[in-house]
Amino acid sequence: MKALWRTCTWIWRWLVAAWLVWLLPAAAWAHPEPGERPVLTIGVLAIQSAPVEQARWGAVEQALAEALPHYRVQWQILPYPALDQALTAQRLDAVITNPGHALALQHLVGATPVASVIRQVGGQPLAALAGVAWVRADGPVHQWADLKGRRVAYVSEESLGGRWLQSYELYRRGIDLDAIQWLAAGPSHDGVIDAVLSGKADAAFVRAGVWETRLAHGAGDPRALRPLEPQRLPGYPFAASTPLYPDWVVLTLPATSGTVQRDLATALLAITLSESLRATLPDDAVIGFVPPQSSAAIARVLRTFRVRPFAVPPLTLRERLEAAAWPLAAAGAGLLLVSLVAIVLWRQKRRLRQLLQEQAIQARLFDSELGVMIVDAERRILRVNPAFTRITGYHPDEVIGKTPKLLQSGRQDDAFYQSMWDALATKGVWQGEIWNRRKNGEVYPEWLTISAVHGPDGQVRHYIGVFSDLSWRKAAEAQIERLSFQDPLTDLPNRQMLLQRLQAMRVESDEQQTYGALLLIDLDHFHLVNDVYGPRSGDEVLRRCAQRLRDDVQPDDLVARVTSDEFVVLLSARHASSHLAAFAAQAVAERLRSVLREPITLSQGGTVQLTASIGIAVVGVGGQDRDATDWLKAADLAMQQAKNAGRDVVHFFDPAIEQALAKGFALRQALAQAIDNDELRLYAQPQLDADRRLVGAEMLLRWQRRDGTLVSPAEFIPMAEESGLIVPIGRWVRQQAIAILQRWQARPALAGLRLAVNISAREFAKPDFVELLLQDVTPLQTLARQLELEVTESLFLHNPAAAKAAFMQLKEAGLTLALDDFGTGYSSLSYLQTLPFDVLKIDQRFVAQLGPQDTKSEALVATIIALGRNFGMTVLAEGVETEEQASKLVALGCQQLQGYLLGRPMPLDAFETWATQREARQDDTATTH
Repeated sequence: MKALWRTCTWIWRWLVAAWLVWLLPAAAWAHPEPGERPVLTIGVLAIQSAPVEQARWGAVEQALAEALPHYRVQWQILPYPALDQALTAQRLDAVITNPGHALALQHLVGATPVASVIRQVGGQPLAALAGVAWVRADGPVHQWADLKGRRVAYVSEESLGGRWLQSYELYRRGIDLDAIQWLAAGPSHDGVIDAVLSGKADAAFVRAGVWETRLAHGAGDPRALRPLEPQRLPGYPFAASTPLYPDWVVLTLPATSGTVQRDLATALLAITLSESLRATLPDDAVIGFVPPQSSAAIARVLRTFRVRPFAVPPLTLRERLEAAAWPLAAAGAGLLLVSLVAIVLWRQKRRLRQLLQEQAIQARLFDSELGVMIVDAERRILRVNPAFTRITGYHPDEVIGKTPKLLQSGRQDDAFYQSMWDALATKGVWQGEIWNRRKNGEVYPEWLTISAVHGPDGQVRHYIGVFSDLSWRKAAEAQIERLSFQDPLTDLPNRQMLLQRLQAMRVESDEQQTYGALLLIDLDHFHLVNDVYGPRSGDEVLRRCAQRLRDDVQPDDLVARVTSDEFVVLLSARHASSHLAAFAAQAVAERLRSVLREPITLSQGGTVQLTASIGIAVVGVGGQDRDATDWLKAADLAMQQAKNAGRDVVHFFDPAIEQALAKGFALRQALAQAIDNDELRLYAQPQLDADRRLVGAEMLLRWQRRDGTLVSPAEFIPMAEESGLIVPIGRWVRQQAIAILQRWQARPALAGLRLAVNISAREFAKPDFVELLLQDVTPLQTLARQLELEVTESLFLHNPAAAKAAFMQLKEAGLTLALDDFGTGYSSLSYLQTLPFDVLKIDQRFVAQLGPQDTKSEALVATIIALGRNFGMTVLAEGVETEEQASKLVALGCQQLQGYLLGRPMPLDAFETWATQREARQDDTATTH
């Protein structure tokens, strides 16, 4: 007996020592060294491989670290066993886990939910999860009942999405779970799927999205598996065999201080990832957090199967001994006596351990930042902790012996409280948001969890209420909402609120048959204020302008700031006709234009005077086919017209302009596909020498759409120049010309002809233009001289030196260079002297003016011809349409001609036929003579 007592004493000392050792790390964490950042450790339940989990959590991990710069945030992504070990060892401050596991932690260790997870699914945010049963695509299992007698792989007994959600579907259909051969293939969901793929199991219970994530990483054949009885869940992109349940939960553990809890919750709820970052994340990636969701549906599932925390407690050692008392008695009185003594000592030790644990838990609970209130079965307050006093303002002696009714704010009715007590009576626990009143009369929100404590007889002995003040969260939500709908610089509504108000006004105007107006105001040349006085003065000017606009409109009108220097005034729908609304809008616009024109004296010195360009769109009846953004676009078009008209004017929206812009945009989109759709056509116009011999042709571009309609070059060439499409189109034309020249070498009538193609200024400005062109002409070799590049003077006006260097490279490659439209731009003799042009082209406008009565035009053309020939260039005249013009040009010394008189532009195959026949006729004529 003494030996037994010494053993018990040794065990007791060992337990006390272990408890002290356990307290040391917690004390060290609670009091970090001065200057050190406290460590915030977050445990995350891992359901797949490490790379997949890192991709899923990486973005919010980085965002949280940036949101909590005063903490060293450490993430530990752990499977079930490792996560439970970390929780047992109290190495974590917070945990992110599935809702079933979260519910168990709330009941077993008093964890507090602070947020729920938002995932990116199909490009959209989603805060829900589901379970799925995957079976082999070629297998015999087609419905839940087919699983009887078959092997079903699952993750673990702790897994909600990988075990119990699917089991609940079996239970709802009356299928006996004992009739199934269960195979634990976890802890990884991937391992469960592998069990089906390898044939070890007939079905796999996993969380929805796991298989799709594997397929997205290229780790699987999408034809191998199919979902069992898939659910129709609108907007949910993954295959699912169960309804949707609340997604994962973020919980703080009891040992975590209230300050850390508040900082963590605020940071989580404020996380907002940019659209560009979200576009790079995979499906099922976590992108943010929302306030914690109700776990009632999860509790129903777990309670059905008596899964932790609703499991039936195992028999104690005493109960087992009592059940086996008769067989033990038969073994002998001596053995029974020893056993009874051992049982008594064991019970005392266990009770002592429980008391120590309860004292430690109570000490941590009462010292926490959460308010705690203990009441008896008659609902009289027995005890409160210091946090209760700090939150409510009531000292213990003011509330002990009274009921919690003294805290009621009156915002919840009697039915609310009756429902709360009914839940406590049936479920033993209630939690939710409630509004109470402090001692000073202030009403505040709190998150309250009430648990019933039962005695051995099953009757309620106490109720324990644990609550946290949500005032800070409500304030944060209000601040977030304010930032979402208000411009922080001017305190005006922002674009989002404007669109909501505009949409509401559109509906109102349809119902009441009234009209309003939308004024878009642009501050002319506002950027100069920032350039001259700096951004701070620019912000001051914007605030002053906003105040002037706000002061000058009626109270029910809306003033908003939509971009840096653009404001919108939304005039309410108060007019019976569009004409009256337009008249009123014109008057308001002129008044605002006058108000904004008044000088602004800057606080840092200086005076600014601005003007405004205002676009107006009338909003009202008949706009059902337009949404809010359409009206805003209409006002913007009107404002652009005001700026094009010289600024400082008011302009109304014209639907014809919108239609023209829409038509132009559609044409531009079609032009972008013209090359791929084989819609571009090459035409050729002949070029002849003075003796009417064919020497070459100019390549011209035509666009024939799929429906056969021809788009005028005057319409699509400027559009191509403006949009930059001229660059790929121009290169395509040159490549076609090179191929044509190569093909012509096999045809004597065409072998010596020169092909001229136009080079736009947009193309020439590209840094790699010359390099790409030289690559393209490499196959021509000595035939490069037959490719003529036509340029205009605009190419070399801005940087003559660079243009000259480029032209020299092209000249060295053997290409022929032509200066087009000479005399119509900023013609300079220095260009002719320094740039290596081979051909000088006289613009058709000069040619058209040649005649017996216009001696000045003839003198001008003669001068151009003389200049070109004196500089060693071949002179070619464009637009020759009459014999008189041709004769005059030849007489003046022009060497080559081009125009309708000599040949119209024609499709390439028609030109080749025409040139071949012309060559044959000339040969016949020569033979005859």
